[in-house]
Order: sequence, then C-alpha cells, then structure tokens
Amino acid sequence: MDSLMTVHPYDLSTTMLIKKLVIVGGILLLIGFWLYLRFRRWQLWRDALEQRSEAFNRLLEKFGTAREFLDFLQTENGRRLFEDPLLLGGHPILRVLGFVKWGIISFVLGLVPYFAILLGVSDIGAIGKELGIALMLLGVGLLLVAVVTHYLAGRWDLLPRRSSTDRTKTE
Repeated sequence: MDSLMTVHPYDLSTTMLIKKLVIVGGILLLIGFWLYLRFRRWQLWRDALEQRSEAFNRLLEKFGTAREFLDFLQTENGRRLFEDPLLLGGHPILRVLGFVKWGIISFVLGLVPYFAILLGVSDIGAIGKELGIALMLLGVGLLLVAVVTHYLAGRWDLLPRRSSTDRTKTE
C-alpha cells in the first residue's frame, strides 16, 4: 500500500505546474514590456528625426544662395541649430522612459524573493528579504523621478505638444 502512496519525483503536481506557469508568464510579461519600451523609444527617435529633417528642408528653402546659408551657419543661432540633441540624449521623453524602465525592472526584481517564498520554491532568509526591499525602494524612487521629470518637463514646455491628428496617426 505504501508503494501506491509514493509520488514519483518526476511527476508534476498541479500546484507545481501552476507555479512554473506563473514564473514563466511573469518572465514573458517582463520581456514583452521591455520590448514595448524599446519600440516606443525607437518611435520617438524616428519622429524626432523626421521633424528635424522637415525643419532643415524648410530652412534650406528659405535661403536663396549657398553663401547666405554659410553666413547663417557662422552665427551663434546657426551653430546651435545644427547641434544634434538626439545624439546628446536630450529628448525629455526618452529620459522619462529610461527612468520608468529601470524603475519597473528594479521593483520587479525586488519582488522576486517574495514570489519565491509565496510559491514555496525556497526560503531566502533575511538577506534576501532585505535585498528585495532595497530593490523595490530603488524602483519606487526611480518611478518617482520619472513622474517628477515628466511633470517638470511639461511645466517648462520641454515636451512637444501633440495635436489630435498626431495622436491618431501614431496609434
């Protein structure tokens, strides 16, 4: 009768299967969110390049001769116009997205020890719990930095204003 009651070590119980599905699902969710953030960053970069290209084309059309254009480039406004803010990482939305990305990653990594305890995978001890709390606090701090940065950038008119036609074009 005892041989019928023992479970083979390779058998998956329902709870173990659910635990593994939750872990794999969480990892896939994180990967998907990371890919979304990368795609959104690429979209913003592409839109900024298109706007810059259109502005340069309009600028070139305004100058009648190459000499006038070269004279303009020698002025302070001309030099400032041709500094590339995209290479300097100057777009405020990209900075906000960076804080959001690292804040969420840090917070989720801080939750990992608690999910391990909840799912019964292992007992991580006090050091693991403290490390998890530190990572969660770092994540919350980075998310707060993102909120404050976005608020201040909007308040100081550093964010481009989008019309309703721009929103429907990209969505």
